[in-house]
Amino acid sequence: ETQLSKDPPHGNLEFPSGLLMRLGLKQCPGCGEGMQKESETCHKMICRSCRARFCFRCLARLEYFNCGCTGAEHNFVDPLDGSIRSHQ
Repeated sequence: ETQLSKDPPHGNLEFPSGLLMRLGLKQCPGCGEGMQKESETCHKMICRSCRARFCFRCLARLEYFNCGCTGAEHNFVDPLDGSIRSHQ
């Protein structure tokens, strides 16, 4: 997972949607941080910035439920320490 900051230290940068699509990036539904997924096996992600749990495919927040894009048996991998995190 690669993340690009939406808010650099000296101002607010908005990504044009066409640029995001060409780069394979999506924005976190919690904070707007730009993110890129490295693997196609699972769509569940945790944002490094705001810690939101969401689906990279449909951008649904997944704190308490599963959207169905990836099976409920899949968990989250914490981007900071690599630990496995369940839905709750």
